[in-house]
Amino acid sequence: LGFGTVMQDLNQDGQMEIFVANGHIDNSGTNPDEKMAGQLFTYQNKKWHEVSSNSGDWFQKKFVSRGVTFTDFDL
Repeated sequence: LGFGTVMQDLNQDGQMEIFVANGHIDNSGTNPDEKMAGQLFTYQNKKWHEVSSNSGDWFQKKFVSRGVTFTDFDL
């Protein structure tokens, strides 16, 4: 269940990616599915493709996520 979504060029390749933060609505502690993995999608060949499994250790873990923010600033 997506609780937050951001579209941004996260890997700076000139193409947008979509990140989705997920978490089940029943987070009472008794739901075995309350923690969910985040998802990452990339746009290639006129289609969106999920690339979460190839995007690092964080995407292999499950969390109860409730939102996402993104800030782009130059130092």
